[in-house]
Amino acid sequence: DLNNELEDAWYFLGMIFLDGGSLEEAEKAFYFALAKNPWMLKALAELKRIEIEKTGKTLKYPALNQKQKEAVTFLARCVVEQKPGALLEGEKGPGRTAVMIELLRALTDKRILAAVVLSPAQKELNFIKDINAELGTPRRFTTVREELLSLELKASQNHIHGGQTLLIIDNAEQLTDACIKLLAAATHIKHLQIILIADAALKQRFAGPALKELGQMFMERFSL
Repeated sequence: DLNNELEDAWYFLGMIFLDGGSLEEAEKAFYFALAKNPWMLKALAELKRIEIEKTGKTLKYPALNQKQKEAVTFLARCVVEQKPGALLEGEKGPGRTAVMIELLRALTDKRILAAVVLSPAQKELNFIKDINAELGTPRRFTTVREELLSLELKASQNHIHGGQTLLIIDNAEQLTDACIKLLAAATHIKHLQIILIADAALKQRFAGPALKELGQMFMERFSL
């Protein structure tokens, strides 16, 4: 009530609602926190936990084992060192999801604007629209090219303000060939870093001649 602009107050309020089981109220509070500070990745982490909860999966995550902690450290280092791409390999399940959530928390003080796509769309236009929506881009375009230009502009503006722009794609093994081509185009955007989370099937696709060049953008790899 005294200061409506305090993002930490909104985050704390969200955690209180979350602890009490009020997911909708918690979600609103975390959105307010992100609106006040788009770089507050710990608020984004909780929003993603709620998004996962809505799919019927448990909201609680077990404590990370040593391998998962190493994965968080590895990916955080890749982001801080501004590696263009990184790949986290692991079977689909709570293990790699827990790593993703903890990675967001670990980066919360690094002035990073992040888009987290939990399940990539099948069509490239919907895919790029989901990415831009995650980054808070208000305008929607009708072509992939326009959406890509919007993503490039967002990354450039964020860089001017001293921030990094990070794209995390979970279940990346589900990417269609068209979306893979779109991803290849996105790797050429300056100031945009990409982390893919997938099973071994994606690495096998990268080994093929058609995607070999794209695979080289994701040579920073960690296997759970």
